[in-house]
Amino acid sequence: MAYPTPPDDSTEDKSTVSELERLSSAFLHVLNERDFDFLTPTSQELKSHLSTNFRAHLDTFAQNSEPVTLEAQVAKWRQRAQEQPNVKFHLLSLMSTVDESTGRASVYVDMEVSGLSGVKLQAMNELNWERVDGGKTLPES
Repeated sequence: MAYPTPPDDSTEDKSTVSELERLSSAFLHVLNERDFDFLTPTSQELKSHLSTNFRAHLDTFAQNSEPVTLEAQVAKWRQRAQEQPNVKFHLLSLMSTVDESTGRASVYVDMEVSGLSGVKLQAMNELNWERVDGGKTLPES
């Protein structure tokens, strides 16, 4: 996997970066609030940007997994929340690359996971965004 080059002011639209980083960090809201039905305004806004062909790789074995639908991902989140009710996701940093000419972007979410039976974990999520019909959608992460 190629690592992203840090953003360059001449090739990046800051408003796009801000919006995508805000939307990407909303996944932590969904997880921390257990808002798996997307009922809060933050979660509803996030879901409005998710494509019907959204796919995710389950994070534990992402390199060996087949992409799953949003419904399958949410089912896994629900299961984990029941198994580990004290788990919390804490945002450490965000890094983004945006290519306005192709309408594609990646947001890297660095976080710490606490509440897992006294263990703290560090996790990194990659969210790949694509502009569709003037809006932004997340087809695969």
